[in-house]
Amino acid sequence: MIYDFYLFQGHGGVDVGACANGYKEIDIAYEIADGVYNLLKNTFKIHRNTKQQNNYTNNLLLGNTYLGKFGITIHVNAGGGNGAECLVPCMESYFKIENNILNKFSGFGFANRGIKSRSYNTEQFYKRQERMKINDTDYYKEIRQAWSLGVSGTILELFFIDTKTDLEKYNKYKTDMIYAIANAILEYFNKPLLSKPVNKPTENTSPVTYRVIAGSFKNKDNANKQVEKLKKLGIESFVEKKV
Repeated sequence: MIYDFYLFQGHGGVDVGACANGYKEIDIAYEIADGVYNLLKNTFKIHRNTKQQNNYTNNLLLGNTYLGKFGITIHVNAGGGNGAECLVPCMESYFKIENNILNKFSGFGFANRGIKSRSYNTEQFYKRQERMKINDTDYYKEIRQAWSLGVSGTILELFFIDTKTDLEKYNKYKTDMIYAIANAILEYFNKPLLSKPVNKPTENTSPVTYRVIAGSFKNKDNANKQVEKLKKLGIESFVEKKV
């Protein structure tokens, strides 16, 4: 099967990932990945996994070809930190999509933790810079597997699920985050960018009534006579005293 790129949420099935503050990583990752997919599905042919498919243990990449030579897996971090980061292959040296996403996330208040690679041999993290490769084996299986097929796989850690301030930003800006990821991919392919819809004020659909004043009298008896006269004509009426 030929796709433009892959877009997975991390974890799946019984593996729900990190959990904190009443949230599960799989639910957040699926929501973001599905949001991006729905924005781009009419423009690209995207390889998606389901919520029941773990993105690497099921070997979803095998037998697939990706024209864009890249893929993104959405994850959520844990461990008491804050902010977003991208984990990329050691031998990769171009980070246009990753920098684009992280810069946009910074605008929503998330700390930019940068672009990193991790060594399989030493478990050390490398802070990455554009056009500088690292001659090492990748720690993460999904990145190793993709790279072996000539595909640059990125793990996007959205924020820290166990940090309440990060969760607050996520709940406030989740739609903006989805558009940021989608537009970073569109920009990579030199496609027109998407604009987030502006919520229009809700129109008042409550029924409108109009009151007609049918006379003004100094004498209450005359006012009551007018009411009786109107009622005989089938017109609902009443007397209201004005001072």
